[in-house]
Amino acid sequence: VIIYLLGLILPTFIINSAIWGQIDVIYGSMAVWVLYFIIKNRPKTAMIFVCLALSIKLQIEFILSIVGWLFLKRKYSLRYLLIPLFVVFLTYLPSYIAGMSFMTPINHHLALSSTYYSITLNAGSLYAFLYGINTKLSPFISPFALGLTLLVCVVVIYYFYKENIRVNARSIVLLGAIFSILVPYLLPHMHERYFYMAEVLLLLYAFTIKGRWHLVILSQLSGLITYANFALGGWYFPSIGNGNLVIASTINIVIIALLLVDTKHLDRDKSDKGLETSEKYYS
Repeated sequence: VIIYLLGLILPTFIINSAIWGQIDVIYGSMAVWVLYFIIKNRPKTAMIFVCLALSIKLQIEFILSIVGWLFLKRKYSLRYLLIPLFVVFLTYLPSYIAGMSFMTPINHHLALSSTYYSITLNAGSLYAFLYGINTKLSPFISPFALGLTLLVCVVVIYYFYKENIRVNARSIVLLGAIFSILVPYLLPHMHERYFYMAEVLLLLYAFTIKGRWHLVILSQLSGLITYANFALGGWYFPSIGNGNLVIASTINIVIIALLLVDTKHLDRDKSDKGLETSEKYYS
């Protein structure tokens, strides 16, 4: 109840929904349900909520790397990935009934990947340091950025697997928080709003692990800096202009580093025994 109430009054949540009129709260809430059902060891239901979020926006993909770790831990089957494809198709049915062609809703999702050309759209991402770069170079940077993001996600998954980190509520929420901020930080063409899911999951993480409220404060500070250009019509620090994004990006680096350090304190399985699906690993 406390988490829910805080979610109603945190500054970036209010700006995003009530002032800006965006719908990030929908896929953000779906992300919470995904983690909830993963923790409850209900993978099929988790995949249904992945697809419901996917039918709204593609950003749920930020945390899908969790499935890779659970697959290595023998808790997920690759066939579960077929569930989102089926359920997404069901969400298209109203469009088909209304008379749209078969490819119209599919093309809508495919077109999103090529909608924006700016390397960053007021996001506190890695590319805030390249904000002034000519957009003509963006097509060359994008493939590199996608490859870098994939590589880093694989490295994080492998680390969790190699370190025999136990699958429980702490590790799942922490990994969700890591990916929710790490992926949009490394991907190009991100909006400032694409860190919304990270703000939600960092709030959950602060309740999961004591003494982590500073992460919520930092994420709100970073979000408010990037939101300012739209919400206030100008930067908090006008004299440095796009340097405001560099500040937000630096804050996000600190958050990512602190989250990665927290992985050292997660519980480890003493051996490979008992890696079969079992509720005992879920706290």
